[in-house]
Amino acid sequence: MQNIEIEKAIPWNPWHGCKKVSLGCKNCFVYKMDQRYGRDTTTITKGKTTYELKDKDCPPNSLVKLCFSSDFFIEEADEWRDGCWDFIRKRKDCLFVMTTKRPERISQCVPSDWKDGWEHVLNKQKNK
Repeated sequence: MQNIEIEKAIPWNPWHGCKKVSLGCKNCFVYKMDQRYGRDTTTITKGKTTYELKDKDCPPNSLVKLCFSSDFFIEEADEWRDGCWDFIRKRKDCLFVMTTKRPERISQCVPSDWKDGWEHVLNKQKNK
């Protein structure tokens, strides 16, 4: 998948904020964006969006970039993640892409029916 495709993808940020975990976080765009708006990036908050994207915002065959203003596997979002998995499970007609700096948490954060993953979910580890 090319970066240009991801740039054009539909953003879905069910929570916002992050905490730096590696040197790879040094130039994080979320921190820079939040700094511009006087927001504390280290405060993890549930987004204003619901756990479901409306069909008008996410038509079939959409590419959805998930949690680009946070990390889908951040600990503070553990109580919210199941709602996202429910929606992702239903929308097999879309392709979801997520990146993480917390790959060690993936196995404990995926749903019980995950097995070897879902074909419509791509997970890429960000460079540490």
